[in-house]
Amino acid sequence: MKVVIVLSALLSLAACAAIIGNEVVHSKSKDNYGIKKVQKPLRLKVTSEEESDGVICIICTQTIRKAKSAIIDHETDAAHLIEQVCDSLFKKKSTEDAVCKSIIEQELPQIVDLLKKKVDPEEVCKDIYLC
Repeated sequence: MKVVIVLSALLSLAACAAIIGNEVVHSKSKDNYGIKKVQKPLRLKVTSEEESDGVICIICTQTIRKAKSAIIDHETDAAHLIEQVCDSLFKKKSTEDAVCKSIIEQELPQIVDLLKKKVDPEEVCKDIYLC
């Protein structure tokens, strides 16, 4: 259950930073998962790219800091958890569900790897372009 909550928080964080449409591409985007990362997150009211980056970074850092052991301990259940979390968050939104799964499928291995190497949560979030 703890891992589902943790992954839900990470997915919400990722969903806040991503949208499909004709918006400006986020300048830090390394891999945009077939979508465009926008300057303003969907659910966060911010006035600039710098502020949105700060809010997203804080959420990412706090989530990973609190969830380090749960993420590492449940690495083998990742595929099942991806399905469960994305489906529960975006039951009736197929586009968001697909984006959710794509982001987690691509980023979870890197998050787990970095945490196993005892990398700080702040650095983990920087490495996955959320800070």
